[in-house]
Amino acid sequence: MKKKPPSFRPFRTIAVRSTGAALISTLLVTAFIVTLATIQFRYMRSATQNAASIKHSSIAWQYVYSVEAFAKLLLLRDLKSPNSRHDHLSEAWALTHSLPTWAEWDISFAIQDLNGRANINNLLSASETMNMEYAKLLKVIFENNHSDSGFVYKLADWMDSNSTPRPKGAEDTSYQTTKNNSYLTANQAFIDLSELLLLGLDTSSLQAISGSLVALPQASKININTASLPLLEALSNASTAHKIVQSREATGGFESVDDFKKDSSTAGASFPWGWIDVKSDFFILHCHATVGNIQLFTETMLYRNPTDETIVILNRKQVPFSRRSAP
Repeated sequence: MKKKPPSFRPFRTIAVRSTGAALISTLLVTAFIVTLATIQFRYMRSATQNAASIKHSSIAWQYVYSVEAFAKLLLLRDLKSPNSRHDHLSEAWALTHSLPTWAEWDISFAIQDLNGRANINNLLSASETMNMEYAKLLKVIFENNHSDSGFVYKLADWMDSNSTPRPKGAEDTSYQTTKNNSYLTANQAFIDLSELLLLGLDTSSLQAISGSLVALPQASKININTASLPLLEALSNASTAHKIVQSREATGGFESVDDFKKDSSTAGASFPWGWIDVKSDFFILHCHATVGNIQLFTETMLYRNPTDETIVILNRKQVPFSRRSAP
């Protein structure tokens, strides 16, 4: 019987190899398409989130503007009220306000009296001489907050127009430390309390004194009805300060400086009477608006003009979460 020759199948081998290559190509194409789809999905999701954030941010700012308008109404209504002779912490403007919370938004705000703080711009007169009585007050404030009392001389040098430093003061050369961190003194009044950081005050000390000090655009007096306890202690002493707080809470605030002088809480105490008042013109509005994933913290400085009964927004700034003053 004749033997059959061994079978030889070259076409089958080629077919198998072709099928394997096609399968790998298909897998690569599929992986490529999946990758593109994933990138596209992430891009679309990011674009959607960005669009939502922009929308929420715009709405949050609209709420801030609305709150500012409402704050103006509160302050104007207070100015025109029959009892407008003095401002105190029992009035409607001094309360913390919260609007009803909805599903995706929450708004709260509070108005604080800036005349209840000592104005650091009162330190120099128009002729750039230091007011020593006011300097004494500022020294006590810095000392009570564990800062160097000599810091007041740096304040004066920062504001005056000359280049001669006072004892313990500092002029331009003191702030030209490195190539990347050099600056000159302002040679003008302080615009914001944060400028004290440029003079060498640390952040914690700035936060500690922020309830007692303020930088206002014009000379101002201290409203004894709204001054904080630490500021009252700096003006007098701890015992007298507590008596003043108790007396003003019981009476709804002193109606005049004369009433304050006659009050039993001030018996035997010495005050810089030329800097004391019971009315206020400058206020700050703290607003917190939450819309969706956006949280907005703002501070708006308001000036209430008692002459023409108008309110002007002096400045508005967005405050980082870590530095915010909660309403």
